[in-house]
Amino acid sequence: MQVWKGLIAPTGRQYGRDRIDLAILCLAAVVALASFGIAVRPDRIGLSGGGRDGEREYAREQILAAKIMADCISAVDETRAELGIPIDSELDPNRTGLIGRDFTPLTTTVGVLEAKRTATNPEFAALMVKYFREAGLRQGDVVAVGASGSFPSLIIATLAAAKALDLEPVVIYSIGASMYGATIPEFTFIEMLEAIRAREILPYSIAAVSLGGDNDAGEAGLFEVSTEATEMVAERSGLYVIREDSIEKSIARRMQIFEEAAAECG
Repeated sequence: MQVWKGLIAPTGRQYGRDRIDLAILCLAAVVALASFGIAVRPDRIGLSGGGRDGEREYAREQILAAKIMADCISAVDETRAELGIPIDSELDPNRTGLIGRDFTPLTTTVGVLEAKRTATNPEFAALMVKYFREAGLRQGDVVAVGASGSFPSLIIATLAAAKALDLEPVVIYSIGASMYGATIPEFTFIEMLEAIRAREILPYSIAAVSLGGDNDAGEAGLFEVSTEATEMVAERSGLYVIREDSIEKSIARRMQIFEEAAAECG
């Protein structure tokens, strides 16, 4: 997942360039916390913010973001039940609905189950509030979010933080996912976000999707039908699909979409 802030859009709003390190920080947090096996307990959300004065300033926003993410998780769980897509309690003991299967046509690479579980903790939304505030983001700023299906929970954390801070996220979603991510073809992050929107928890939508995988074209999936399955998900979504003949062109198209969306938000 990538979050940018820095470029000046034509409207004067700020987004995009010098905060790519947030992705690294977020991933590092996942790895660092994985060994602790944090459980999702929305009723016991305890956040940092009682230390330095700067942290106290946005503790309330952190709590709100964590609450929003917890509500999103409940929506995802409920929707899976409504659709008859069972949750494997061994893979997802907290029953978040955010843990997918290991090998499906959407699986592109290996994934660490413990990291996927840890990333479902609503406190990651509070962490994203911290990152956004440290990045200097203000109400109404546009945030470009490039995300894959590998960590749907972290996309939700990012959007929950954006909601708490009144930011304007622009999401481009890559359908391919590593093991235990949004690997269920009939229940990708696209369906998760639709369920969350339907319950009016978050107002955001996806600006565009890509196939993901190698060259961002659905290549190098683990099964012969991988590209076909990813194509079916993309077409079913009804969203704009990024299709370019090189990774460089795909990135350029993404940036164009982000810039156009930033201009529209102005």
